[in-house]
Amino acid sequence: FQSENEDLEAEMSLGLRIESDITSRISVGLGFNYTSLKTTDFRNGYAGVLPGDFYDRYSQMYGAGREVEYTNMNFEMYSKYFITKTSRFRPYVGAGVAYNRTTSNYTDNQNLTLQNQGFNTGNNYQNQFGDEEITSNLMTARLLAGSEILFTNSIGANLEIQYSKALGSSFGDQEARVEGPDQRRLRELSAEINDAHTFTISAGILVLF
Repeated sequence: FQSENEDLEAEMSLGLRIESDITSRISVGLGFNYTSLKTTDFRNGYAGVLPGDFYDRYSQMYGAGREVEYTNMNFEMYSKYFITKTSRFRPYVGAGVAYNRTTSNYTDNQNLTLQNQGFNTGNNYQNQFGDEEITSNLMTARLLAGSEILFTNSIGANLEIQYSKALGSSFGDQEARVEGPDQRRLRELSAEINDAHTFTISAGILVLF
């Protein structure tokens, strides 16, 4: 996942596809994919009134940023065009669209309340940590290229390179709690990852029926 401020690599990416030939060179298919990654948010806390007035309480207490877990489950519809269909190697190009449901949350979900005396206003502020979560929905467009490699008449492998990008902004965002400073940071990180350029290199088992 590559954006203006983030360059992240997924820890886990799994998927399943079912497709059928509609001509000798063209196939259509449906797929389900699951992706999980983790990143670190180094700016947790209360953003004060004046510029730069930011109290990073979590990092002060634990000496590190707060870990964010991001997961993406998507359902895709795609089509492939086989450049050539020999007895063993079948290179192709293709395109598709996918519906994505993403979830972002802090892995440390302990409920922690820190009360801070406002140095500029004289007011007390309570910084809440724990249970923050953002769920988003978005559509993505995909371009793919790869090859099917047949070992037997029914078993083979699939190697593929894929690029995807969001079609517009996410919709139907849901928040687990009333937005506070950390919830806002989580929403910003989630939006940036969702809007990132995504590059995928995958290998899989191919079973022909």
